[in-house]
Amino acid sequence: MKPVRHVREFDVVMLRGDDPHLLSYKPERRKIRIQFGNGEQADVELTVGGPVKYLRILGDKFPHEFKLSNQPTRDELQVNNFSYKCEYGGQRIGIFWGERQEGVMLLGQRPEYHIDPSPCFHLCAGQVQMNFPSLGRSTTLYLDGEKQLADIGSGEQLVVRFINKCKRLTINGTLIKFQFGGPPFIISLNGREIEVSLSPLPEGVIPGIGRIPV
Repeated sequence: MKPVRHVREFDVVMLRGDDPHLLSYKPERRKIRIQFGNGEQADVELTVGGPVKYLRILGDKFPHEFKLSNQPTRDELQVNNFSYKCEYGGQRIGIFWGERQEGVMLLGQRPEYHIDPSPCFHLCAGQVQMNFPSLGRSTTLYLDGEKQLADIGSGEQLVVRFINKCKRLTINGTLIKFQFGGPPFIISLNGREIEVSLSPLPEGVIPGIGRIPV
């Protein structure tokens, strides 16, 4: 699987540098198994990515809410407005059940992936490379308005964000003057200067106009 970019509540996979597509799970059926402290258990069948399902369990007075996310980066189970990170076929996790905690397991194999055939330029316009010549490193940046981390080695990371439809760039909250495909610029980090450059934009992407989402 290619690297996946999480944009707002969506997962985006880059089939090429300028070809973003929505990634999700297929709407397959899966069961969750709730194991109560008194030894009883209940199975709930859900559609991955389907609507919230309301069920009364073991005679409870009020129905409970269940939902399975179709976002591969999250594998998220929602029960009664609480979200839990879980794994298909994995270990039991604790969930809130009223005023107590109970165990739940997500049964079955991970659903198959679905890649939408239409590009999702409204979420991400593509990707570029951020290069650090003096460090001999580079990292991928996605052309959207979300914050992203650039790893420069030795456990250090930069917080990078494109703004104004990629006309501007902030690094660690500081506005940077730059040019895609242009000469390197200098940033300061922990008392030292680091040389940085950005690769050219994908064909058809123009800062400030067109398909750039933010």
